[in-house]
Amino acid sequence: MRNFFQRHKFFLVSTVKFFLYVSLFAPLIVSVNSLYPFVFPKAIFFEAAVELAFLFFAALLVVDKSFLPKRNGLLLALFIWILSLVLSTIFGVDPSLSFWSKAERMDGLFWYLHLLLFFLMATPVFEKDYLKFLSVNSIAGFLTGGYALISKYSPGVINFGDQTRLGGTFGNPAFLATYFLTLFFLNAILFLLYQGPQKKLFAGMCALSLILVAMSGTRGAWIGLAAGLILFAGLILVFKGKKYLKFGIIVLATLFLLFASFKFLPQVWERVSPFFASRIYGLWEIPKPRQIVWGIGWEAFKERPIFGWGLENFVYAFNKHFVPDLHNYEMSTFDRPHNKIIDLLASTGVAGFLSYLSLFAVLTWQGLKSLVRLPSASFDKTQDKSLGINRFFGLRSGQASQAVQNKNDDRQFLVKSLFLSLLGSYFIQNLVLFEMPTSGIVFFLILSLGSWLFFSSEDIRRAESERSRGMANHNRESKPAFNRTLPLSIFYLVVALLAFSFPYGIILPKLASSRTAVSAFSMSPELNPTQALKQSQDYYSQARDLNTFLNREIDISIYRRLEDFSTVDYVVGKSQEFQDFAGIIFANMEKDIAS
Repeated sequence: MRNFFQRHKFFLVSTVKFFLYVSLFAPLIVSVNSLYPFVFPKAIFFEAAVELAFLFFAALLVVDKSFLPKRNGLLLALFIWILSLVLSTIFGVDPSLSFWSKAERMDGLFWYLHLLLFFLMATPVFEKDYLKFLSVNSIAGFLTGGYALISKYSPGVINFGDQTRLGGTFGNPAFLATYFLTLFFLNAILFLLYQGPQKKLFAGMCALSLILVAMSGTRGAWIGLAAGLILFAGLILVFKGKKYLKFGIIVLATLFLLFASFKFLPQVWERVSPFFASRIYGLWEIPKPRQIVWGIGWEAFKERPIFGWGLENFVYAFNKHFVPDLHNYEMSTFDRPHNKIIDLLASTGVAGFLSYLSLFAVLTWQGLKSLVRLPSASFDKTQDKSLGINRFFGLRSGQASQAVQNKNDDRQFLVKSLFLSLLGSYFIQNLVLFEMPTSGIVFFLILSLGSWLFFSSEDIRRAESERSRGMANHNRESKPAFNRTLPLSIFYLVVALLAFSFPYGIILPKLASSRTAVSAFSMSPELNPTQALKQSQDYYSQARDLNTFLNREIDISIYRRLEDFSTVDYVVGKSQEFQDFAGIIFANMEKDIAS
């Protein structure tokens, strides 16, 4: 087996890369034949791609241990954070819900373990061609953005419902905004690192991302974007004030004038764009329901301060610490406090909160340290000559070396400053939001990029930067050299894990979700009520018999649909078929409660 893997090592590397590329297209996935069509299918698609990649990655490690991620501060912080999630799941109120989550959210421990695998594979596998990985992500973003715009301006072609606030394939405009806020900075980084036609392409994608964030009408993302740009300008003025003084001042002045226009020219904005103005002028009015729920979250944290209530268990805390005044403002039941900090404190306690902050602390510290030491990390003259950069710039040897060194230092500085700005921007916008599958993917992509920028060896980053500018030898071997191997038993262990995880975590839930959707669609006013109820009950039973983690959502979704169906005709609600169907659902609910 080991010899077979060794002979097909290049195929294994390519296959891992292929499935990781595929996973980046999860934001495009929508399925109406599913529970929560904008959330559940994306998560299932991503998890399936990651598990398939992991199968080939395990085979790769059997013949080349060098593909294991390098040990560093970020990796340690990430493992500690995941460990805190495991502990919060074990000691939480409802461990099953914490592990599997639900179709509406899909961000339990099972999901975070897949994100961890995504990071552990992408970071070493793409270490020598990371910009290509980022570029494919931008292409996925471009397609997702185009899809969203078509749904808004050509609803006859693609219809995702009301698009007054652009939601596209995300359903919720807030999560579209998070995705494209991240892409704005990633595309700006690619714009700096590429030359030629690619540079113009990523400049256009950067502008498109900015437009989509604006069209989402998501105020948290707007504040995050403004904070990120202010941070970027601040880093420029602090570290490169002499060289980029004008640029930094222009960025700050533009933002100042924009904010001043909101303050002093409200009539102009209301005339130009009533939608935009309505969102802007409600920017600082934090909704009262949010404030009440934040208070509930704080009380929940004080009750269980170490490991929290467990992932996805905020609804239990909400019920216990419920404030009746909430329903004076909004008749809702919150399963999230809509604030990442409060969410972490309530669900994972101080252990999860501090370990999460450590991810930002490690990257920020490493980034600032890198900016301070940047002039020492540059090309030497020998490397310049070997790559023919003298001829590229048309300069004499000494001049060329100095010019390339300065140009490279400036590019590294701007890229790393943009990354730190992205990190700050993401953190700020999350203060009024929580993570969903798409935002979880981009967050781990940010972590992976940070690992590549600050923890990869300098020669790898340099070679990748040169390739992006067309100056490297494209025929050079890109695969890591053969190194020590891992035991073959590791591969068999992974196969055993995936033999459980893939059917029970992905295939069966997907089937149950699809049959639930068909059951709901079967209750159509156009059909004979008796026939519709019988057909719906059959599909419901099929979904329920699969006995997946979706059971409680299947029961709730179908019963709500059953109630709606009974309002079409009063006689339907009195029929024996209706009573039998409702009785089956209630019996299943009682079994779940008892268990």
